[in-house]
Amino acid sequence: LQAYARTGSLGQDERIMSASAADLFEEFDADWCIVGAPDQVANRIRRYVDAGVTHIQMRVCPGDIPDALAARTIDLVGREVFPQVR
Repeated sequence: LQAYARTGSLGQDERIMSASAADLFEEFDADWCIVGAPDQVANRIRRYVDAGVTHIQMRVCPGDIPDALAARTIDLVGREVFPQVR
C-alpha cells in the first residue's frame, strides 16, 4: 500500500502519501485489500463476484516477499479460496 500511496495511486492527499504501512492498512484494508485467512479472502472475493466482477488479478508477491511465501499463497488460493467462490 505504501508504494501505491507514494505514487499517488490512492489519491493526492499528502497525509495518505506519507502514511505508515499500518495506517494505510487500517484505512484501506476493507475496501482495497484482499488479505487474510482463506475464508476471509473468499468472503472478500465474493463481494466482487456479487457485484459482477468476473476477473481478479492477485498480486501474491508484493515487494520483497520471499518466493516460498508467494508459492504458499498461490497454493492456498487454489486449494482453499477458489473452490469457495466458483
